[in-house]
Amino acid sequence: METGVGKTYTYCKTMYELNKHYGWSKFIIVVPSIAIREGGYKSLQVTQEHFAEEYGKKIRFFIYKSSQLTEIDRFASDSSINVM
Repeated sequence: METGVGKTYTYCKTMYELNKHYGWSKFIIVVPSIAIREGGYKSLQVTQEHFAEEYGKKIRFFIYKSSQLTEIDRFASDSSINVM
């Protein structure tokens, strides 16, 4: 799909709703290119406060890097909403 139609907003809202209704807290977003990854990361940053106001909690998100394995440990052990 083209840019600017709300795909990232929709999957962020879906993550919050899955957490609210089922308690799910671990999400992995897979994208086909670095440019799309960076755009998605920026969208998560921009919408973080909006969703925090609506749901009362913030998503913790990060970009996977094999050199930063401590992020994976935090992802696995943290009970809040986490996105890799």
